[in-house]
Amino acid sequence: MVRGIVLPDVIAAVISILQTDTDVTALTGQHVAAGVLPRVASAIPEVPEGDPRHWNMPDYAILIRRAGGRGSDIYTDMHYARIDVRCFGPGNTLNVRRRTADDLWRTVHPVLCPPQTYGLQMGGHFKRTLIHSIEQEAEPIPLQEEGTDWPLVLCSYIVTYAGGRLAA
Repeated sequence: MVRGIVLPDVIAAVISILQTDTDVTALTGQHVAAGVLPRVASAIPEVPEGDPRHWNMPDYAILIRRAGGRGSDIYTDMHYARIDVRCFGPGNTLNVRRRTADDLWRTVHPVLCPPQTYGLQMGGHFKRTLIHSIEQEAEPIPLQEEGTDWPLVLCSYIVTYAGGRLAA
């Protein structure tokens, strides 16, 4: 057993990136009680309906989930996580919810993969994780959350990050 070694949390790092972006939080922070984080998480919170952290869906929300990826490079200690970003949107009809889910993805994507023409690069120190890059793996896919009438846009990304956990 190796004591004191904890791998970086790449999902928490990506959630942090999205929760601190003003354009993303302008959408995912709508209808959220004061002091409660915007609706960006790895899972919908399992809290009772009266709890301020409860997500009333459908609404603007983002779920970030691990989806595999290739193994780490043992020589450079670089890790390659494949993540699925699921964007949901509000609306009174199915078509409006589809459109707003797509609007949210089009807001999220440039945060994760800044256009090269702007000279911006994704990377940095987030939640004790050193992210080198985030790259879109495939085109977004419009889907519907199973068992609900919540349309979503699913897009997969590859996050390249260092294996060593950074100090707080």
